[in-house]
Amino acid sequence: MYLSNVLPKILETIVGCKDTMSQQYLMECIIQAFPDEFHLKTLDSLLEATTKLNPEVEIKTIFISLMDRLSKYATSNDIAKVNKNINIFELFKKYTDKIIEE
Repeated sequence: MYLSNVLPKILETIVGCKDTMSQQYLMECIIQAFPDEFHLKTLDSLLEATTKLNPEVEIKTIFISLMDRLSKYATSNDIAKVNKNINIFELFKKYTDKIIEE
């Protein structure tokens, strides 16, 4: 439900609002409000949305917040729960490169 309905609508609203402060705040809200398991399963979509935000949005702050959450989750949980098929660092690099290119 979250992956197919909730997150896409939230991200569409955030990207569509075009207000820098609102985009920054709402992305932080998503990171803090939803469980880490959700972030792991939707990381690609979440990072893709960062490439569509206003250039004035501090993407670095969003990335740091998300990385902090995921690293705490990975160190505090059984590593078997963390999907080993997801290369988190590769995804962050991919979207960081995409943002820099634009």
